[in-house]
Amino acid sequence: MLVVTTRFFPDIRAACLPQMQVDSSTRLLAASLCRISDKFWVTTGVLTDSPTGVESHETMWSTCEITEAGSGGPLVDFDGNIVGMNLCMKKGKTSFVPAKRIVECMDRLGFWTYLENTPNSKPSNFSSEGSSSENRGSKGSENKNKEPCAIPIHEANDVWCDLNQALAEKLSLSIISIASFDGETLHSECTGMVIDRELSSASFLTTASLFGSLDQNLWDDLTIKVRLPNDEVVHGWLHYYSSPYSLAVIVTHSLPPSLDLCVACLGNVMHVESSAELLAVRCCFDSGKLVSTRGSVIHGTWTGGIHKKERKLSTCKITEAASGGPLVDCDGNIVGMNYYDEGMTSFVPSNLIFEWLASDHVYWAASKDPSRPSENQQSSTPYSDSPKGLTDDELRRILSPWRFDGFKKRVNAILLAKGYPLPRFADDGMYLKWDFEEEFGRDIWSEPTRRVASELSRSVVALASFAVEKPEGSGEHKKENFFSRKFACTGVFIKCDEFTTKIMTSASLVRSGDGKNIHSEWKIEVCLPSKQRVDGMLQHYDLKYNVAVVSIKGVRSYCAANLNEMSQTEAGARVVALGRGFESGKLLATEGTVTGKRSRSICEELQISTCKITKAGIGGPLVDFDGNFVGMNFFDTDQTPYLSRVRILELMKSFNAERTVPVAVETPDNSELPSEEEARASLLYSYKHTLNGFAALLSGEEATKLSERIEVVSTFRSDGRWSPHTTRSWEFVGFEEGLTGVHSKERLPSGDNAGENVIVGMLDSGIWPESKSFGDEGLGPVPARWKGVCQGGDSFNSSSCNRKIIGARYYLKAYEAYHGSLNTTYAFRSPRDHDGHGTHTASTVAGRTVPSVSALGGFASGTASGGAPLARLAIYKVCWPIPGPNPNIENTCFDADMLAAMDDAVGDGVDVMSVSIGASGKPPQFANDGIALGALHAARRGVVVVCSGGNSGPAPATVVNLAPWILTVGASSIDRSFNSPIRLGDGRVIMGQTVTPYQLPGNKTYPMVYAEHASVPGTPANVTNQCLPNSLSPAKVRGKIVVCLRGSGLRVGKGLEVKRAGGAAMVLGNPPMYGSEVPVDAHVLPGTAVSNADADAILKYINSSANPTAYLDRSRTVVDVRPSPVMAQFSSRGPNVVEPSILKPDVTAPGLNILAAWSEASSPTKLDGDGRVVKYNIVSGTSMSCPHVAAIAVILKAAHPDWSAAAIRSAIMTTATTSNAEGGPIMNGDGTAAGPMDYGSGHIRPRHALDPGLVYDASFQDYLLFACASGGGAQAQLDRSFPCPASPPRPHELNHPSLAVHGLNGSTVTVRRTVTNVGQHGAHYSVAVVEPAGVSVKVSPASLSFERTGEKKGFTITVEAKGGKVDRRYLAGSYTWSDGVHVVSSPIVVLLP
Repeated sequence: MLVVTTRFFPDIRAACLPQMQVDSSTRLLAASLCRISDKFWVTTGVLTDSPTGVESHETMWSTCEITEAGSGGPLVDFDGNIVGMNLCMKKGKTSFVPAKRIVECMDRLGFWTYLENTPNSKPSNFSSEGSSSENRGSKGSENKNKEPCAIPIHEANDVWCDLNQALAEKLSLSIISIASFDGETLHSECTGMVIDRELSSASFLTTASLFGSLDQNLWDDLTIKVRLPNDEVVHGWLHYYSSPYSLAVIVTHSLPPSLDLCVACLGNVMHVESSAELLAVRCCFDSGKLVSTRGSVIHGTWTGGIHKKERKLSTCKITEAASGGPLVDCDGNIVGMNYYDEGMTSFVPSNLIFEWLASDHVYWAASKDPSRPSENQQSSTPYSDSPKGLTDDELRRILSPWRFDGFKKRVNAILLAKGYPLPRFADDGMYLKWDFEEEFGRDIWSEPTRRVASELSRSVVALASFAVEKPEGSGEHKKENFFSRKFACTGVFIKCDEFTTKIMTSASLVRSGDGKNIHSEWKIEVCLPSKQRVDGMLQHYDLKYNVAVVSIKGVRSYCAANLNEMSQTEAGARVVALGRGFESGKLLATEGTVTGKRSRSICEELQISTCKITKAGIGGPLVDFDGNFVGMNFFDTDQTPYLSRVRILELMKSFNAERTVPVAVETPDNSELPSEEEARASLLYSYKHTLNGFAALLSGEEATKLSERIEVVSTFRSDGRWSPHTTRSWEFVGFEEGLTGVHSKERLPSGDNAGENVIVGMLDSGIWPESKSFGDEGLGPVPARWKGVCQGGDSFNSSSCNRKIIGARYYLKAYEAYHGSLNTTYAFRSPRDHDGHGTHTASTVAGRTVPSVSALGGFASGTASGGAPLARLAIYKVCWPIPGPNPNIENTCFDADMLAAMDDAVGDGVDVMSVSIGASGKPPQFANDGIALGALHAARRGVVVVCSGGNSGPAPATVVNLAPWILTVGASSIDRSFNSPIRLGDGRVIMGQTVTPYQLPGNKTYPMVYAEHASVPGTPANVTNQCLPNSLSPAKVRGKIVVCLRGSGLRVGKGLEVKRAGGAAMVLGNPPMYGSEVPVDAHVLPGTAVSNADADAILKYINSSANPTAYLDRSRTVVDVRPSPVMAQFSSRGPNVVEPSILKPDVTAPGLNILAAWSEASSPTKLDGDGRVVKYNIVSGTSMSCPHVAAIAVILKAAHPDWSAAAIRSAIMTTATTSNAEGGPIMNGDGTAAGPMDYGSGHIRPRHALDPGLVYDASFQDYLLFACASGGGAQAQLDRSFPCPASPPRPHELNHPSLAVHGLNGSTVTVRRTVTNVGQHGAHYSVAVVEPAGVSVKVSPASLSFERTGEKKGFTITVEAKGGKVDRRYLAGSYTWSDGVHVVSSPIVVLLP
C-alpha cells in the first residue's frame, strides 16, 4: 500500500473504514475512477478462495474482475460500506486487503497525524505523535520555527513529506545537505551522510550529482558548501572521488569542537523484503529540514550502464537534491544511499558502500586542501601504530562500542594480522560476522545432503596460512618468533597417488593485501579429514581466477574429486556446497540450486548458486547430488559465487604446462625484439603481413617484462572471451529500396554478377564445401592476385577448394594452449565446419544461386542465393567447441588465433572480411581487442571489415565491436513468417510460428497444461514455467500440450524436455521483454512459438478453464508480412561503452529467421541426441545480419575498387533508411519506436549505397589520432611510429558518418566534418536538420557546391543545449545533405549524463 498526500480540499470527505463482516453470499462492488475520462467504473462479484487454495490472513479474494487501473480502488458492499482495498487480479480473481488490516496499518505507520485537521477523518481511539515540524532531533527547540523546506519549482512539490519526529531525532546528526556554487549561483544540491569525524573536521559521503553534468576538469572551479545540523554553513572541498560508483567524499576543517555529529552506520547487511516500507531521506539546503518519501525495494538490479551493477532499485520517488541521501527502514536503519535518475530511484546497499570505503582507503587519500599536510608528510601506512600480539579473547573484549575513528583502524589492523575479516558495524558498536570458524549459516542436512557429504567427506580438507612474526622486546625480554595466522579456507583433493597428493583451494590463502602478488614465504598447514595436521607447499596459482594448488607429502589414503565427470549444471539443478572448519575440523554442508546467473560483484566469469556458506567454505567444492564436481565456491554476503568445472579444468591444464597465459604482442614495424628469442620455444604465431608481432605462451612475469619495453606497442591476454553471434532476406532488401514487385530483377544492384572476382574472407567455424551453395560452375579462374592456400586436415584436402572456395585455413594454437588437445568427436581439425555457423554465414555473403531449396519440413522453399553470388570465398576457421556437455551449442574464439587469421587474410589478398564474432561480457579497450587491432591494420590496406553487434539486447550498452573502423551490424526482421494456428478449446485461434516438421496425430484436441503447474518438487520457483531439463513431471504432462516460457535455457532444449516427459507438443511463449518477436526452430516434437500478448491470452484461457484443450495446425510459409522490418529484441543496443562519442551499431540488416546453407555434420538444433541432417537451416542472430552487410561491401568494392574502406562504410551508412517497407518508422519487437541506439543509421539499401553522392572518408592516421584521444594513458598509442600529440582532436571530431555527443554539460560543442563528392560534377547540396528535443543544431555553411568528382568540402556542426528537462537517456536527430537526387543522411545523438 502507498499513501499519497496533497493539500486540503474542503469538499472531499474521508472514507470510512468500518470492520465489516461479509460472507460468500455478500454481493460486492469493485470501484475505480478513470484518470482520462473521469468516469466511475464498477464490477460485481462475491467473496471466494484464493486461486491457489490458500487464504492469507493479510489478503482475501473476490470474483470482481478489475484492470490494472482498478488497483488501489475500494471494494464495497451494496450499502456502500468499504470492505477493503483491491490489489490485483490473479487467475480470474482479485485480491484485496480487508478494511481491518488497512486500519491496523495506518495506526502502525502513524498516518492519522496527517489527517488530524481533516473533518471526520481521525478516529477517537488514535492519538497524534506530535508536530512533524520539529523534526531535527534533540535540537528540536532550536529548529521548531524553521521555514518549510524550499523545493525548486522544477522539482515535484508533492514528492516530499515531513519526516516523523522519532526518525528525525535518530538521523538528524548524521544527515547533512551539500551544495555546489558557480560563483554566487547555485549549481547543484545533494544530500550527504557523515562518515568520519575528528575534533574540527569531518568527512561527508554523497554522489557525483553534486557536480551535475559539469566536466570533471572543471569541478575545481565550483565552491562547495555544507549545511550542518546546527544550521551553520561551512566550506568544504572534494577529498576523494570514485568514478565506478559515482561517489564523492567532501571534507571540511571548519567545525566548532562542540558540534555534535554522529557517524552514519553503513556496515550492516540489511536484508529487506520487497514488501517492507522504506524511506528516502533528504536534507534541504535552504532550511536544513529533513523530509522523506516512501516506497519499497524492487527485485532486480540497475541496468543504467557500466560500473553500476551493484545498484538496486526502489519505488521511492525522489528529486535530484536527495541524491546521496540515505534509504532507511521504518526503524531508521540505513539500507543504502540513493541515486537520482529520471523515472526511477537506484541505491547502493550500505554494506557495499562500507566495503568500498575500506577497500579504497578513502581516509588516507591525499587531500586537495592546501591547509592539510602534504602526502609525503603523512604516514603511508594507516595501521602503523597498531598494537600487536593480542589474543582472540583480548580482541573480542575490546570490540565494545566505538565510534568510526582511528581506534577502528587499529582494531582492523589487528584483525587483518590475525587472519580475521574486518568487522561490521551496528548501533551498539562493532562485531565480528562471517569469521573463518563460523559454520555454514543455513545447514540443510537432508538425506541427500548427508549422503553426498558422506561420500565426499574424505576429499575435503581445511587449510590455513601463517606468517612469521617478530615480537617486540629486546635483551632479556626478547621473545621467540611466533606464527600469526593469515587466512583459513577449504580445499579438495584433486590428485592422490603414490607420487603426488594435490589440493585445489583459493589463492586467497597466500594472496597479498593488494591482491597483486602472493606470499610464497608463508607457511601452509592442512587439516585432513582425520583432523591430522600436515604441512603443505604451494605449487601453482592463478590470481585472475583466485585458484591455487597445494601439494602435501606422505598422504595417499584419501579420495580425489573427479573433475572430469560432467555434471548437471543447468539453472535450477540442485547442488551441495561443502566446507571444513580449520580449528574444529568439522565437515560443513548446505544445499541449494544453480541459478544460471553470473556474479555481479566479484567477477563476471563466476556463476551463482543459492547455497549459503560462510568464509570457512571458500575454496570448497560445489557438487551435484550424484557427487559430481560442479565448481569451487567463493564467498559473498548475499550470494555464493563459484568457478565452474570447465574453467577449473582449463586452469589445471595450464598449470601442468607451467606457462599459463597465451599473450598477443604487437611491435613496431622493423623493430628487433630480443624478448622474442626468449619466448621462441613457446611461440604460437608470428604476425607479419599487417602488424608486426607474435603470440606466445608466456608467464605473467614474462608478459610484464615484455610490455615494459619501450618499442612494444601492447601486450594482452588471448582469452576465449569471443564467440559467434548466433532466400527471402535478399528479396526483402529490395522492398527497402522502394522497389515494387517481389520478383523485381533489380532487387540486387548487379543481379547474378554481384561482386564478381571480389574476395571475401570469412572468420568463423569453417565451411561445408559440398553444399551446392559453394559450387564453381561458370566461374572463371581464381584471381591472379590471390596468394592464399588450401590447408588440408581432417576430411578436408586441396580438392575441397575450387574456384568458389579459393582458399581455406584453420587456427587453433591458442585454443589448444588454453583447452588442451581438440576433441575431434565434436570438431574437425581442418577448415571443415562441424557446427554449421560458418557455412550459414558464408552462403549468406556469397552463396551461389540454388533453386528448390527449403529448410527441414519444406519451409521457406524457393531459390537460395547469397548477396554476391560470384564473389570468391576464403575461409579462416577460428572458432571451436567449448569442452563440456554438448560442446557444439557454443563455440569460443581466441584473440591470438583471430589475429593470425586476419593477418593471413590481408596477406592472402582478401577485399572484405565478414566476422560474425564478438566479445562475451564487457567489451575490451581497443588496445586489448584482437578484432579491433586486426581490423585497424586491415583498413590500412583498404580491407573492409564487417562485424556483428551482438545478441544481448534489448538491454542498453550491450553492443560490441565498437571501433569506428569496423562496420558494426544490428539485426532486424524480414517480411516472412511461418504461421502455425493454435485452436483453443473455446473456439479462439491464436497464430504461432514454427518450422518443426512434426504434426500432432489425428484431427482432435489435446489437453493443455502450463509448465508451472506440472513441474517436479524442488524446481526453483522462478523457473517452474521454463521447461528446463528434468523439471517436468511425466505424470502431469504425458499426452498434453505443454505451455513453456522463454527465459533460461535453450528454446530447442525446452522442446526436448517436453518430449522427455512424454508431452505431446509444446507452445513456447515470449516473456514481456521479447514482445512480438518470434524466432522459429525445428523442434524435436510438434511445437510452435507465440508472442507475449498471445502467451498471456493462452495462460488466461488455461487458468479460466476446468479442462483446457487445444490443437496445433500445420505451419505454412507466409510472405509480405507487415510491418517490416522490425528490430529484433535480441539485437544488442548502444550506447558504445568503450567510446560513447562513436555511435554503434552502424546499421541494421536481416537477421531474424534467415535460411542459408548448413553443415551436414550438425543437426538443425545442434542438440546431442538430435540425429537429423539438413542441407539448409533457419537461424537468427546478428551473425546472420553481418554477412548481409559484408555482401553489400563486396558489391561496392566491385563497383568502386578505388574507394577506401571508410568510403564504402560511409556509403552504406548514409544511404540507410529509418523507415519500414510501408513508409512508417522502424519499430522494436516490443512495439516501441526504434532509434539510433537500436539501428544506428538505419536499414541497409544496397542500390542506394552504390551511388551515395557524398562520402565521409578517413585515413589510418585519423584513426590513430582518434585512439590517442579515446584511449588515454599508455594504451592510447596504437602505433609506435606515430606518437600521440599533446592535444589530439576530440573523439567526436573523427570524420565519421554519424555524430554522437557525450555529455553536452550545458556547453556548446562544435565539430568539423569533410565530405567527398563521388557523384557527378557540378553538384549542389543543401542541408536539412532535424534537431534533437531540447538541443539546437546549426550546420555551416548550409549549402555545398562541387565542381568536380573527388572534390572535398568541409562544414561545421554546432550543438547546443536549449535547456529544460527531458525524460530520455539520449536525444536523437539528424542532418541530411541532398542535391535532389542523392540523400546523404547522418544521425545525431546527444547522450545525457
